[in-house]
Amino acid sequence: KEKKSEASSPSSSPSTSSSSSTSMHIKTIVFFHGNGELVEDYLDGEFFSGLVETGCNIFMFEYRGYGASSGAPGYIPIFADLASLNSYLTNDLHLQEADLIVYGRSIGSLFAVEYCLQFPRTGALVIECGLGDPAPLMIRRMEKDKDIMEKYTLDQITQEIHRHLHNPAKLRNLCTNIHVLIMHAKDDQLIPYTHAQDNYDACPSPHHKHLVLYPLGQHNFFHAANSTGYDIEGIKYRSIFDEIRHLIQE
Repeated sequence: KEKKSEASSPSSSPSTSSSSSTSMHIKTIVFFHGNGELVEDYLDGEFFSGLVETGCNIFMFEYRGYGASSGAPGYIPIFADLASLNSYLTNDLHLQEADLIVYGRSIGSLFAVEYCLQFPRTGALVIECGLGDPAPLMIRRMEKDKDIMEKYTLDQITQEIHRHLHNPAKLRNLCTNIHVLIMHAKDDQLIPYTHAQDNYDACPSPHHKHLVLYPLGQHNFFHAANSTGYDIEGIKYRSIFDEIRHLIQE
């Protein structure tokens, strides 16, 4: 569930969890979970099993201040942690950036997009129920904080959010070689599907991007509703995992 707010922190030691195969050049999904979730919420679950069945290695990154990670959460500090993450993946695990599928769910889309921007040789990006322009949602929460509203104007807050967290602006600068899969529930009441459309429109390459708007499920029930394929009104929808398989084959 989306319920945990984030704040800045100077340092942390992020923790990770992974499922690995010894096959050469197998793809690795690097997963950034949503807010109010933990890596441990996914382990041994049906979604994790479904990812494994795609034939990929799975690497789940835990944010600072979440789960077993030290420090306190914060968008900008976590952006800084991405360099250490990339170093661990490429130097310690000896993975090729081109074999990475960086997957961001919900608020995790902010970190997945930033990762691909920092490391443009990344092979693919998956955005699930992700944010486009987060300013309206974030400001709605900040307006309840009198200390913030007394210190900053709405224009100042909006400018800072857009400077650091505006996914469409970042996606416009994305390397055209990165394959992009965007999935969203049409009935998402927390992050409307228009965010997915904005992200899709911002991606620069028309040949390496794919948008799937699922008619079933909502934000917190997206996996359960779309773990298998189905037909609705003559339109076939592949499962989340089949979409990932299709992405791998591209």
